[in-house]
Amino acid sequence: MYCQRDGDASWVLIGRANHSPFIDNRPLLQPGKAELRRYTAVYVIHDKEIGQFSDTFELSCAP
Repeated sequence: MYCQRDGDASWVLIGRANHSPFIDNRPLLQPGKAELRRYTAVYVIHDKEIGQFSDTFELSCAP
């Protein structure tokens, strides 16, 4: 699972989603202020990314 937040120059690997749902529990960049986060994912087999990345989706994270 990859994420891109304000200020990120590129996608950042935030973890492997072995179980559903995947929860991004990182704190907000600015405490108390909502932010948009973009996510994408790719399949992994034997620790190797395969195939194409999923469509990108955007979520608003708020305190």
